[in-house]
Amino acid sequence: MEHQAQSWCDEMERQTGSWCNEMEHQARSWCSEMEHQARSWCYEMEHQARSWCSEMEHQARSWCYEMEHQARSWCNEMERQVGSWCDEMEHH
Repeated sequence: MEHQAQSWCDEMERQTGSWCNEMEHQARSWCSEMEHQARSWCYEMEHQARSWCSEMEHQARSWCYEMEHQARSWCNEMERQVGSWCDEMEHH
C-alpha cells in the first residue's frame, strides 16, 4: 500500500510539474503576445498623434495666415477710409 501511495504521489508530482511548466509556457507566450500588441498599438497611436498634430499645426498656420491677411486688409481699408474722411474735412 505504501508503495502504491508513493507511486501515486510521484505521479501527481510529475503531472503537477508538467502542468505548471505548461502554464508557465502559456503565460510567457501570452505575455509576449500582449507586449507585442501593446508596442504595436502604441506605435500606431504615436503615428496617429504625430500625424494629427501635424495636421493641427498646418490648420493653425493656415488660419493665422488667413487672419493676418484679413486684419491687414481691414486695416488698409480703415486707413483708406480715415484718409478719405480727413481729406474731406480739410476741404471743408
